[in-house]
Amino acid sequence: MKLKCLIIDDDQFSRKSISRYIDDIDFLELTATTESPMEASELIKNQLIDIIFLDINILKLNGADFLKYADSASIFLTIAGVEYPVEAFSLETLYVLIKIDIMDYFVKPISFELFLNGCNKAKEIYSARPPRQVSRNTDDRFFSLCDNLVGKVFHNDLRYAEAMLDLYAGRK
Repeated sequence: MKLKCLIIDDDQFSRKSISRYIDDIDFLELTATTESPMEASELIKNQLIDIIFLDINILKLNGADFLKYADSASIFLTIAGVEYPVEAFSLETLYVLIKIDIMDYFVKPISFELFLNGCNKAKEIYSARPPRQVSRNTDDRFFSLCDNLVGKVFHNDLRYAEAMLDLYAGRK
């Protein structure tokens, strides 16, 4: 079974680079490439996409409208020009991202070794369960932003929690 891939990136060089990587991996199949999140939303609605390679910097409205269509796909973010990936995101974008499962992220230029390792993770997930049955049930976990790191916390693992800062008011 080949995993169907979609590339969403406004940089033509990045699209070509990722396309070549996909062609070199036997269990991946490139379905489409686009530079438009709106066009990508239509593609995702009309066909099964297993993996999305998404340049986070091209999303409008912090990606919320687009990402709601991509909930059955494994998402790999591509990020350009940052030393620390968390710098690439606004606080609003981070709030959107922590609500969905991101498979991994790649800092451009992407090395083939890192790309292959990420795709192998996706292959393991899809080989354990058919892609159409992958569900993203978020009822059993939540995400927390602390010291510029996003952490996944499962409800069953939580013993207690204390709010230390009101992010909206900026008060302790």
